[in-house]
Amino acid sequence: MMVTHDPVAASYSSRVIFIKDGQIYTQLNKGALERKMFFEDIMKTQGVLGGVKHEH
Repeated sequence: MMVTHDPVAASYSSRVIFIKDGQIYTQLNKGALERKMFFEDIMKTQGVLGGVKHEH
């Protein structure tokens, strides 16, 4: 298990759980996606949550 705000680091995992205000907001599973596509999904979800924007 890893706790991070870094979407690049998170994109190397098989599952990402997003927490907002102490509650599970949503989760993403990598499945058969390539890492780059998973990273893009993470970025989209983080944007919806109002998370930190990262250059990529």
